[in-house]
Amino acid sequence: MKNKQFATQGVIKTGLLICLTLFLWVPSVFAIGNIHLGRFEINPELSYKGEYKDNIYFESGHEDDDFIHTITPGIGLKISGTPGNFLSAGYKVGIVKYSDYDDNDYEDHRLFVSAGLKTPKGLYLRVQDSFQDTEDPFDSKEEFRLGVQTERWNNLVNIIAGYEFAGRYCIEATYSNFVERYDLLKDEFQDTIEHKYGLAVFYNLTPKTALFGQYLRNDTEYDAQNDGIDVNRDGFDEWNSENSQDYIIDNFLIGARFKPGGKLSGEFKLGLGTIDFDNDMDKNGNKYDDDSFFAMEAEVGYKPVEKTSLSLNLKRYKQASNSADFSGDVSATYLRTIIGLALTQNFTDRISAKLGFEWSNKDYLDERPGNAKKELDLYTARCGVDYSIRDWLSAGLSYKYQDNQASRSQYDDDEYTVNTVAFQITGKF
Repeated sequence: MKNKQFATQGVIKTGLLICLTLFLWVPSVFAIGNIHLGRFEINPELSYKGEYKDNIYFESGHEDDDFIHTITPGIGLKISGTPGNFLSAGYKVGIVKYSDYDDNDYEDHRLFVSAGLKTPKGLYLRVQDSFQDTEDPFDSKEEFRLGVQTERWNNLVNIIAGYEFAGRYCIEATYSNFVERYDLLKDEFQDTIEHKYGLAVFYNLTPKTALFGQYLRNDTEYDAQNDGIDVNRDGFDEWNSENSQDYIIDNFLIGARFKPGGKLSGEFKLGLGTIDFDNDMDKNGNKYDDDSFFAMEAEVGYKPVEKTSLSLNLKRYKQASNSADFSGDVSATYLRTIIGLALTQNFTDRISAKLGFEWSNKDYLDERPGNAKKELDLYTARCGVDYSIRDWLSAGLSYKYQDNQASRSQYDDDEYTVNTVAFQITGKF
């Protein structure tokens, strides 16, 4: 553990030294634009964020507030070629300090590499790898341990390969691999390996719009559960291969993809999903629900006029419970539906405002007999103003309101309300 800490500290110090040196050096030498050496581009950046949060632990009762400081140096490298051909990499570290509850201080390390290749014959390939090592209390998958620091690392690989032909058609195959590992024994039941496979056929209706049919498979394995986890250290495995949350989801979708350049951009798809669990019940005796469900996903932007942008975010999918380590958990699965709308208005070349609203519903399925129906509704509203001080320097002020409501008083412990006010200044070169 000490070796890991020393190695991490070395990476931090080296990364900070490089980023801060470039940050201080670039404005005087390259005051207009990035550092270019032929096709090679260097993009250093440094940001500070100060935010006041009135409920830092997302609690339903007693609420603790604090002012949180985050300094994030980073650097990006890119080599550009003809359209579709590129190589880029980057590193950022968020250094987070709490004013009062300094036991919550943490660091968030993020590394990424991406590359693209496109030939004149219509073949293209895009590969991306992103790595994160953190213990932040906000961004765990599906809000696991929300408000509680949990040390973990994860790595995501995305691969897209396609072939465009006859001026109208395209075949595209996708693969992604996601691995997540938690440090604490009590969190290890959420260690996962996900394999996602996809195949889609596109028809170009117009130069900017394509219709498609798509098949997606998500094969998720909770490998630590299958190996056996004795959380209570009593000699008995609470999780094992007979009750693990392993599942396979198959999605059959149709949709439309809108290429950048028109009023619409992004992608919209909907269809039927089916889920098949390897086992019948979880460790609490909750029944795994093998069933079909209506699936949808959309990230669509609409630009009616030059200075106004609207965006729509839709998601509906099925998920295994991430609170199944708790004996009082009443359901093994839930359906999640997310609907979000956002507006960006540019008043001048330097000043813009943002407004957004999102509703997220968790509908738990097959609750254990004797328990009331469980649903959680999370309402999020946000607004903010951004100001471009210079071509390389920007600042922003934002407010976010979150309200999580439960369907029955039995689940009041899941409720919380959080108000967050934040100021951020960022230098990018």
